This record gives sequence, C-alpha cells and structure tokens, in this order.
Amino acid sequence: MNTTDPIADMLTRIRNASNSKHKTVDIPASNMKKSIANILFREGYIDAFEEIEDKGQGTIRITLKYDENARMLYRVTPVFDGDDLVAKGVLMEALNIADDNGLSFCMFIYNVQDGIVIDYATGDNELADEAVNTAVENTVTESGSDTGNEIDIQNGTDASSEIETTQEITTQAETTKQAVDTTTQPGTDYVANTNTKKFHYTWCASVNRMKSENRLDYTGTREELINMGYEPCKKCNP
Repeated sequence: MNTTDPIADMLTRIRNASNSKHKTVDIPASNMKKSIANILFREGYIDAFEEIEDKGQGTIRITLKYDENARMLYRVTPVFDGDDLVAKGVLMEALNIADDNGLSFCMFIYNVQDGIVIDYATGDNELADEAVNTAVENTVTESGSDTGNEIDIQNGTDASSEIETTQEITTQAETTKQAVDTTTQPGTDYVANTNTKKFHYTWCASVNRMKSENRLDYTGTREELINMGYEPCKKCNP
C-alpha cells in the first residue's frame, strides 16, 4: 500500500507554488500542519495563513512571501519509536544561508490530534471517548470472567458484588481517561536561563547566545516554569 508523508507533501506544495510564483497555496488541514504554518508565519517565511472550513477536513490557505535574495535550506525528519508504523512527531529545521540574521529554527512538533488517541505502533486511531468506553467494556468482561458470576443489576442479583464491580469499573475508566488526556497533551520543550530566570522556545535566538552553564532544558508546561520562578521571553513569547 502506498503511503504519503503529509508533512513532506505540505512542504512540496509550498515549494512548487513558490517556484511557480503563485500568490497562495491550499493544503489539506490538520493540527500539525497548522502548527508548522504558524512557525513559518512567525519566523517570516510566509506572509499569512488561514484555515478554511468545509464539509471535510478543512483547508489551510498559505499566502507566500518572496525575497529574491533569500536562499533557504530546510529539512523535516519523522521521528519514530522503535518499529512503530506512525511517527511520534517531526523534527523541522530551517536555515537561511544568505543572511546570518535570517530565518533559522529547529523545532519538534508532536503528532497529536485533539480528542484522538493514536496507536503509533499499528497506525490505528479512535476518538478519546470511544477509547474510554472500550476500556470500560473490557473491564466489565474481565470482572465477570474473574468472579465466574453473571452480574444482573436489573434483577437485583448479588447487590454487594454489583456495587463493588461498578466502583471498580468507574475507577479504571477514570484512570484510562487520565491516560488518554496525558497521551493527547504532551509537554512542550523549553530552554530556561538560570541566570536571567527567563524561559524560551528551543528555536528562540536568545538560546544560541545563552551560556552553557546557565542553560536548563525543560519539558513540561509554561505554568510549571512560571511556578518555578521563571518569566516567559518577550521575543518568542512561549
């Protein structure tokens, strides 16, 4: 079965449209592509982008930016865990080789979708709510198998066992939902300066000027860093 890398497809569309001097280019939408478009816009590589809703997955329309003096190198590397069929994310790198002060970044973008649980090993995916319901159904089946008794709540059979089983199902369902939430909301990579007490995105220009003894690499949330006494950088605004 032939497969297409959606990120490589996105960048190829941008490159081909740019070579043809098109003003805009349309790309099938996804959360990861919106994140990449936002990075390209924030770093000045494109003029603008917008999401156009339709009856399908939607479209991202990118307005291209032209600079006849610019020369650009970019690379997108899918990152897999072991023998997984689906990448956990992509490492996106860009370098302006015509201007030392031009566009340059290195960014990891997680392959996640809001409300979707992805099985990276097999490539299967399902809605988060469906994953919780499946876990509850499996728990009911396993509970019935372990006790060897059929639970009949409607007829009032074995009420004490029913209550204990229901509590167990509820607890395991909540645990599963917490695991789902953790899977769909991974932490963000930041770099903190222990001297200035400011934290930055990894691609921020201030990171390159930071002394190694003052550098703290951190993966988590901005709220956690703020609670640790750090302030967000005003340039990259993490």
